[in-house]
Amino acid sequence: MRFVPPYITKGKEALDQVNRETNYLRHQRDQAFQEIHRLEGTLREVVREAEERQNKILAAHEHQNKMHQQRVEKFAAQIENKELFLGNQESDGDIEGKFNSLSMHVKSWSSWFKSEHQVDEKYLADSPRFREIMYHIAPDDGKFELLGKKGTRRLCIQGIVGYWLVETIFRRVTDPDQPGWPAALDQLSHGNADAVDKIERALVGGQPEITRRELNDWRAFTVGLISRIEATATATAQTGSVTTEQHIASVLRITSAWAKRSGDGQLIKEGLKKIMLLAMQLALMLRKQRACWSVKFPPPSATYDPQCMSDIGAEDEDDENREKKGMERQVLLWIFPGLYKQGNADGEHYDRESCIVKSTVKLWDCVKLRDHK
Repeated sequence: MRFVPPYITKGKEALDQVNRETNYLRHQRDQAFQEIHRLEGTLREVVREAEERQNKILAAHEHQNKMHQQRVEKFAAQIENKELFLGNQESDGDIEGKFNSLSMHVKSWSSWFKSEHQVDEKYLADSPRFREIMYHIAPDDGKFELLGKKGTRRLCIQGIVGYWLVETIFRRVTDPDQPGWPAALDQLSHGNADAVDKIERALVGGQPEITRRELNDWRAFTVGLISRIEATATATAQTGSVTTEQHIASVLRITSAWAKRSGDGQLIKEGLKKIMLLAMQLALMLRKQRACWSVKFPPPSATYDPQCMSDIGAEDEDDENREKKGMERQVLLWIFPGLYKQGNADGEHYDRESCIVKSTVKLWDCVKLRDHK
């Protein structure tokens, strides 16, 4: 047996002990790494689940906020468009189009009066209403010379019809002393027209306690509802203070003597009836608007105002050239009224009035104006 020195034996034992401890520590280290990996995996799973829950909560909140925003926007749109209380409001373009269509019907109808035959002076003397209207549309034509000429008779007839529409069909409740309700309400039943007229007069008289917005809200809402109930907006007007037939008879009483002798009386009457019905439908539609619309001639003035008047006998370039020369221009004949608007569909700016369609006028010829003066 080979002899092994004691120090070698002790060294080997010490080395074995070190190896055992090293292996143990390696094992502990490996277990620690495995635990770290397991904990990291658990942490990632917890974080993922937390993120998913957070995303779900955020998505739910976002959906709720979106739905709430949509409800708010829808409500705001209803208020903005006046759908909640007033229904859809007509656009300015639609109203302007209907007004221009009415003007074209009047112009076309006046072709029945392209004649030069003269009217007995006794007829003129016995027609105070005719003389009154002619004074308003042609104040300097006291002898009715414009009606005696073929070139201007037709324009005078348009002026007479336009003046009648302003004073009757498109009349608003602004004069408490003027009897009867506006002709636009003739399309409603007698009881409803009378009730609306009385309340509107009371509200007009109640200003400034009743604001313009409140007055126009009430009018648009009430007239809109009643006209929907009665469904007569496009039908023949009902019996009221002045019926459609009475309007026709009144205008024909003033104008018929100036019509072509070869004209068909029935066709003339039917054409005028269409004008009256179109005007009454437009007048009722204007009363359903939150903005305050009116059809009128400019305030009495003989001086031409290009802001609210359109000269039937001049091009825009001529207007500009004459204005540059500082030449005063005088109105000879008022042919058709203009369309005006106060306020808007939001119930604001009733203190501002805009001329949407200018009044049609005929101006004095410059040479004739000097001779006239």
